[in-house]
Amino acid sequence: MDRTGPPNTAGGTGARHAFEEHTSELQVRLEAPTLAELFAEAGRALAEVMSADTPLAPSPSTPLATGVAKPGRAVVPSLAEGATELGPYESVRLHAADRSALLVDWLNELLFRTETARRIFTDFRVDRISDQELSASIRGPQVELEQTPVKAATMHNIAIREELGRFRATVVLDV
Repeated sequence: MDRTGPPNTAGGTGARHAFEEHTSELQVRLEAPTLAELFAEAGRALAEVMSADTPLAPSPSTPLATGVAKPGRAVVPSLAEGATELGPYESVRLHAADRSALLVDWLNELLFRTETARRIFTDFRVDRISDQELSASIRGPQVELEQTPVKAATMHNIAIREELGRFRATVVLDV
């Protein structure tokens, strides 16, 4: 599972993510101008891992990273190319002990909903976020998944920090 390479960028907001190999795990580095955009970028990174073999429709407002695709990986089509409908928005409300736990809970909630609703969520609206609470709306295309490639987001080596006016985070996914 080689997903290393140049960082992927999304939608002109300056948010980006990159993947780093780790034994039975995938470490994701995230960067964004705001905490809300950091959480949305974490969702986009998870969607990218989940859709490695499945073409998806990105959100019209927050497209998945495009332009960097490994050979054999699906390239995400645009909605203009007749991609799948994103479906209705679903509400997500989470409470956690701190920012780190909130990020892990967010990713695990997206994983749970992917498994139960058979959707890979690609469109994220973070309506409200604090160090302990998140309120968001999510949607994504219906997909056929036998098994999700990600088991869980973990607290292992998690870090969220604000430096030079940007938010940066590292989170490990159990794959």
